[in-house]
Amino acid sequence: MPEGVPTKPRVVLTPDPGVIILTAVPYKQGKKAIFYNWQISEDGGETITNLPVIGHSHRRRTTLALGKLYQVRLAYATTAGEGPFSDWLEISLTRDMVKQVKMAA
Repeated sequence: MPEGVPTKPRVVLTPDPGVIILTAVPYKQGKKAIFYNWQISEDGGETITNLPVIGHSHRRRTTLALGKLYQVRLAYATTAGEGPFSDWLEISLTRDMVKQVKMAA
C-alpha cells in the first residue's frame, strides 16, 4: 500500500473553455506500479464521484461549467490497496481565466 498522503493536486488551464488538466506529484515507491484514484464533487462534497483509475499523474477533465464550484482530490494506490486522499482542491472557472489562457496560447 502507498505510504503518505498526496499533496493537493494542481490545475492547469487550457485554451478550451471548460477543459482543465489536473496534475499530481508523481509517486515513487520502488518499482511497484502506482495508480491514481481521482474523485470529484460538484456539490461541496455531498456527492463524490470516483473517476476511472489511471496509471499516470495527470488527467484531462472536460465539461466544467463557468462559475460552478468543483472539488477534486486524489489518492495513490497499488495492487496492495489505496492510501489516504489528499486535501480537496477547489476549482471555479471564470470568463477572465479562460480569456487570459486563450490570449497566451
